[in-house]
Amino acid sequence: MQKMISSVTFWLVLVQLFTAGVAFLVNLLSSAALTPTDRGYLALFLQIGYLITAVALLGVERPYVAASATKFGVAVWKLQRLILPGILSILFLLIAAAAICFFIDIRVGLIFLIGAIFVLGNVTLKVLRSAAISSRVWKRYSLIAIISQLILLITAVIFAFYGVDDIMWWVTAYALSGLAPVFYALIAAKRQGVKDYKTTSEFATVRREGFRLLPASLGSMSMQRADRLLLPFLASPAALGIYVVAATAVAISVWPVQQWSDSKLNTWASNRVTSRWALLRTLGMAASITLFLGLCLASVVWLAVDFMLGPAYQATKDLLPPLIVGHVLYALARVLQGHMIAAGQSRYVTVSELAGMFISVGFCFVLIPTYEAAGAAYSILLGNLGSVLLGGIMWNRTRSETLKSEELDFQTTE
Repeated sequence: MQKMISSVTFWLVLVQLFTAGVAFLVNLLSSAALTPTDRGYLALFLQIGYLITAVALLGVERPYVAASATKFGVAVWKLQRLILPGILSILFLLIAAAAICFFIDIRVGLIFLIGAIFVLGNVTLKVLRSAAISSRVWKRYSLIAIISQLILLITAVIFAFYGVDDIMWWVTAYALSGLAPVFYALIAAKRQGVKDYKTTSEFATVRREGFRLLPASLGSMSMQRADRLLLPFLASPAALGIYVVAATAVAISVWPVQQWSDSKLNTWASNRVTSRWALLRTLGMAASITLFLGLCLASVVWLAVDFMLGPAYQATKDLLPPLIVGHVLYALARVLQGHMIAAGQSRYVTVSELAGMFISVGFCFVLIPTYEAAGAAYSILLGNLGSVLLGGIMWNRTRSETLKSEELDFQTTE
């Protein structure tokens, strides 16, 4: 079983690295084709889409992985049942908004419609990923994720080559690349004898833990995306366009740790980590990997600004150091939260994430009006620092509760 888990973890991380590479290239290609202002609007569309995706998932991803281990098709079907209220509500609101806006401004209506497709694709890919982790079957998810990313990359290369500078085409490219997972999920989902899933204890547990984690998911998303969401309004879309070149690239450095941490939830749930030294070793590994990748990606961004993007994006270089430190802290927070979720202490995750969110958002309002993109970078760093510090305190409390529970069980056995 350990060998199987390691294999799944390896391939999931590999797919995430491939996705990261595509995201990095598409980030540079879109920045080369678009002005900083239009690049900022494209980034704003994507960040809002990611935030809506988190709402549609109802927080069930990680609780489901921690609670269930089943066949891939069954896992897809169960996850679809779990998120159905969320995704239907979101799609209804977006399509209704599109219908209304068509009578006012057809381009705005199209944005809402494209946004609905983008969110549906994002949600479906998250479902397939969770099903892959739960079932320990990586091939199907890996293949469809790679196909989706290749569609996006090929489209971006074509757009950059022909100098397509209308962001409508770029947002459409992102949306259409997500249709492959949607079509595949409809085929892959198999009930296979599962009856009345909504009445099972697993469904109730995952839904309950999901609702507990939803504020944390939104808090994490807001903390990591507050910079992108607030920059256009507190500074300018051009400031966001400059900022997102560095932020999107450096954010990739934490993806492998995220993937690894999520893939270990079921293992950590079975074998609770109560040793501080064991946790510190895990945190040290997560920090080292994220720092190394962050420095490599920052080096490429530095060179790309000089030889590809030009003077309009020179300010991007100053943003790299605080962004690297901020994402190292975020990697630490993800590992701490994974251990707390595995221990059934989702409420502590919510507390640490919401604290980080309030710190980030608060400093965004203080720093962005004066320092623009640099203010956003330092706001996220401070938010992640707060989340790590509080997460460490919460993990220690979880550890104490686990040790007390084991001691009581031992005394009862005697």
